[in-house]
Amino acid sequence: MQMLAFCSREEAAMLFDSLMCRDPQRHMVSLGEIEGYLAGVASFRGKKNAVWALDHCREGTDSPMETRLRLRIEQSGLPRPEVNHRLVHPETHEVWYLDLAYPQRKIAIEYQGEEFHATRAGLQRDSRKIAALQGLGWAVIPITAESLSSEHQWLIWMRTVKDIVAQKGGLRSLV
Repeated sequence: MQMLAFCSREEAAMLFDSLMCRDPQRHMVSLGEIEGYLAGVASFRGKKNAVWALDHCREGTDSPMETRLRLRIEQSGLPRPEVNHRLVHPETHEVWYLDLAYPQRKIAIEYQGEEFHATRAGLQRDSRKIAALQGLGWAVIPITAESLSSEHQWLIWMRTVKDIVAQKGGLRSLV
């Protein structure tokens, strides 16, 4: 909580998400525990950021970049996507976690981080996953750090996302 005085609201949400990540070895606290702490403590430097972050963080995330992506999507006017939506292939029984998803419309947003996706095995795993998801009727929209860091690339990417949302039934169907 001491760090929140030096963080933006978005960074505070990323910190909370990282404390509540999906990895059981790194998962430190629950959303309820953060809520309880904030409710029980008087004002402190950074508490406004903490309160904002509390409303925008999600349990079960995998990476700060996925949090950053989710927050930018919300700020762009789309509803909050589900984080790490668990999907089991009906025939092969493979289990996948979709970074961000609108499961009711079969829209998956996959963050393509260099560390996880740059190896030959990572590329093969992702290609198989994306092909299988597309075969199941999912629209899979990849994004990289470059599209998040360049405003021009972000606008192009968001246009694609909004076009796919419109093709899959529009915004009302996502709420």
